[in-house]
Amino acid sequence: MGEKQSYATKIRTAVARAIAGLTFVCLSISARAQGNFIVNGGFDTSSVGWNANGIGPEGGYQSSGGNPGGYFLLSGPTTASVSHDVKVITGADYIVEGEYCSFGNSSVNPNFAVSVNNSLQFQIALPADSAWHRFSFVYNAANVVQQIPLTLSTGLSGTGGYVGVDNITMQLAPEPSTTVLFLAATSVACCYRKFRMNGRVA
Repeated sequence: MGEKQSYATKIRTAVARAIAGLTFVCLSISARAQGNFIVNGGFDTSSVGWNANGIGPEGGYQSSGGNPGGYFLLSGPTTASVSHDVKVITGADYIVEGEYCSFGNSSVNPNFAVSVNNSLQFQIALPADSAWHRFSFVYNAANVVQQIPLTLSTGLSGTGGYVGVDNITMQLAPEPSTTVLFLAATSVACCYRKFRMNGRVA
């Protein structure tokens, strides 16, 4: 009887340690994927951390009118842009997201574009409304150095326009291993429950 209890105790301890270990790894990977690599992407109180280029006198940081709080207004006679240097992991996938808004554009072919490491990743004609719209894309940092620029711009095709940008984020994409480890932890827990129901583990 004592030997059976000892065996059962060992099984419970091993399973508990396996579940705890797998859970810790899953949470670690999940936290790693959730970190935002963009500093001050919300422009809440300033545009610190961003570098402006070609911005007209009406553009730049705006303390109100964002979604919510402040935002950055891209405006200029030709191409106007604002960029942020980002440290990346070579070969990793990143989810880049943010919001843009058209402010009374009457220019030719007004547009909004996003480039990463000087490579165009997203471009769209500006809508006629003045609502905030969301953009999102996945960027793979293959064959790049550790620090690269993320650039938001208007006027790449046609003349310049008035485009507000806000809530910019760049995060590591969730790795497939996160899902695999979660399923493994679930399987271990289910097997342990099955052993208990069959009376093999007290």
